[in-house]
Amino acid sequence: MIVKLTEPMTLIAQKIQTSISVNNEQIKTLSDTRLTREDVLRNLYVQRESL
Repeated sequence: MIVKLTEPMTLIAQKIQTSISVNNEQIKTLSDTRLTREDVLRNLYVQRESL
């Protein structure tokens, strides 16, 4: 019973950690690059995931 309850929590924790890693990589890329407003808008993308 407890295992069935913790599996979704583990999946959510993994997705959150992956999202944080991707965001940190994108932040580094943006801080290392000089972009115009148009470049930023073109690269702006928000990914939504469902469980």
